[in-house]
Amino acid sequence: MNLKYSIRFIYYKFGINTKIYSKVLRAFGLLPFLLFYCLNLIAQNQTTSSRFDSIKVLSKLAKSDEFSWNERISFAERLVSLGKETNNDSIILKSNRELSMVYLLSDYTLSGNSHSFLNINHENKKLANKLSDTFASAIANQNLGYFYHHIEVRYDSAYYYYNQAVKEYDVLNNISSVADVFFAIADIQENEKDYVGSEENAIRAAKLYQSIPETQRVISQLFW
Repeated sequence: MNLKYSIRFIYYKFGINTKIYSKVLRAFGLLPFLLFYCLNLIAQNQTTSSRFDSIKVLSKLAKSDEFSWNERISFAERLVSLGKETNNDSIILKSNRELSMVYLLSDYTLSGNSHSFLNINHENKKLANKLSDTFASAIANQNLGYFYHHIEVRYDSAYYYYNQAVKEYDVLNNISSVADVFFAIADIQENEKDYVGSEENAIRAAKLYQSIPETQRVISQLFW
């Protein structure tokens, strides 16, 4: 990078009279140090921009059904790595959620890798609480409930996380998601032979679905 470009960068970055400033710097022999700083700063800006571009591309690839599940998992895992490099909790959380979704849809959790799904949702829950993101926290709780409901069967833990999810979805007035979780709880109760409780929650879920306007009555995308 030449001197002219670097001086121009200084002007736009700091809003100063670069002709006067460069003379002062030359007089004290400081211009090389400032140019070195500017070159590093420009490189960092370019790296950051490139990283965000890559994150956008990987997000689209991870969601695309044009690729195999193994490829989509690879894209999503790379997405998470780049997200962590940003040190931005919101980006990390969003990237983690996309990987969690791909794990779930691909049956990755059923192929001996279930704890990757578990760990990433525990991390998402912590990040969501840190960011006061109720929706992301509800999704993480629902995922954790799903894990203990269907993968590593521990109904007491599943029930705990599902109830946390219901409370958060209720705060958000997310009726379809509340209904989804009530159906899951009803299934647990049926498996535990609590037929009365199971029926009550199944009816509750059905009534919630019926309360949703016809134009909005679509099956929610779970765990996204």
